Amino acid sequence: MTDDLTDFQRRACADVISAIAAAGRAPDSQEKLGNQEKYLVVSFSGFRVLLYLDGAEILGNGLDLRLEKEDFKNLDQLRERLLTELRPLLA
Repeated sequence: MTDDLTDFQRRACADVISAIAAAGRAPDSQEKLGNQEKYLVVSFSGFRVLLYLDGAEILGNGLDLRLEKEDFKNLDQLRERLLTELRPLLA
């Protein structure tokens, strides 16, 4: 599922799956979607994490959180913020 993805997408996906596993859970599903621009969707407990080329979203249960590269110094900071926002949803 990692061919034709960006380094950000591969690393963020691994981080999200690790965070879910650390909470004693497993993803409900993992998908790679999109035609021209590929993106990943990791679903768990009514939430979906969407990982774009250089951004992310957490959707579900009334939440619509968008993290865009323009709001961060670099993609590593974006990834860290994604995990910061994700962890309370796993508690």
